[in-house]
Amino acid sequence: MKEKKLNILITGGSQGLGKLLSQNFSQKGHNVIVFDIIKFNNIENSYKKLIHEYINIDLSQVENVKKNINYLLKKYNKIDVLINNASLRIFKNFENFTFQEINKNLSVNLETPLILINTILPIMKQNNFGRIINISSRSGFWGFSTGSLYCSTKSALIKFTESVGKELERENSNVTINVICPGSFSCKNGTKLKNYNTITKKVINTIGDLISSKNNAKVIPVLTKKDKIVEILYSIKQYCMWFFKY
Repeated sequence: MKEKKLNILITGGSQGLGKLLSQNFSQKGHNVIVFDIIKFNNIENSYKKLIHEYINIDLSQVENVKKNINYLLKKYNKIDVLINNASLRIFKNFENFTFQEINKNLSVNLETPLILINTILPIMKQNNFGRIINISSRSGFWGFSTGSLYCSTKSALIKFTESVGKELERENSNVTINVICPGSFSCKNGTKLKNYNTITKKVINTIGDLISSKNNAKVIPVLTKKDKIVEILYSIKQYCMWFFKY
């Protein structure tokens, strides 16, 4: 049976995982709308042809985000799927961040996803269909040196998803929210790690499954076997440290 054509909004959809998601859903016949800071003229032509609408936007400019999401809702009447993929990854000791950098990280990684959800969610409920998928990180579970802003915003996104998911469960609607937490698959400069294809393929397949199912309020780690072993060992270490401390 042919899939229903959906309006899918992807933030940070011009490169990395966001680009792969945009290509995947466009090739399946969906209307892919992208929010991205990279100018459209700087995108290769083969990618341009796949995108239904591309909005060049700085996601740290909250008022501009509000303006553009309202424009989209007026134009298309609905957004069926929202994928909050964009994020800032700036790693350094916390005291070395400027106030401007702190605000920008909080805006892109947390405030903008929440504003988009707050605006789109009522429309999804009216249409009795909607899928909200937040892209967090395994870093949302464990803090690490120089990762204060990144880890804290990714952790907040996980707990936000769980909380709103519980609200949606009570309403028994056909609207769901889930969060995916991939292991690291690329460097800050975009260089692909060895597990890049494995992780990104798993994320794409997981999102496809979430769109076609009613799974809700799920926190879904997407890790390689090696990552899973490391996570288990780290958990044991943390528990032992806590146990012997008290």
